[in-house]
Amino acid sequence: MIRPAKPTDAEEVVPLIIQAMGPLAHKLTNIEDDELINATFTHFFKLEGNQYSYGIPWFLKKKAKYWDP
Repeated sequence: MIRPAKPTDAEEVVPLIIQAMGPLAHKLTNIEDDELINATFTHFFKLEGNQYSYGIPWFLKKKAKYWDP
């Protein structure tokens, strides 16, 4: 099922955003701790109106896996 992401998708989506960003996630946040980076992007994902917010990505959920087209 393809659908817009929702704030409740943060647990599945945020790790994909961080993975796609690679080392840039550390540089952007100026944080080395992976848990804090995850918490930071989770915060922004759940907000509206920013480049990391849930309103941007669409996801295909298939067998509990997500794909960002």
